[in-house]
Amino acid sequence: MTQDADDLVSYNGEFSAMQPGLHALRVHEFGDLENGCKSTGEIYNPFGSPHGHSHNDINTRRVGDIEHI
Repeated sequence: MTQDADDLVSYNGEFSAMQPGLHALRVHEFGDLENGCKSTGEIYNPFGSPHGHSHNDINTRRVGDIEHI
């Protein structure tokens, strides 16, 4: 993840060994994987917005809902 001053965050990475089909990409509150997904917290949602997609306005969706890949 990178972010230039006064710009949006960019994600760059590679995925391998994935089964065909859609897969959700989400950012959670914590980076703690000690107890698997149970310790990552909720999906990052600083504005208390409803579920949405990355093409929705940033103020009307959970910003942790990135995209389906």
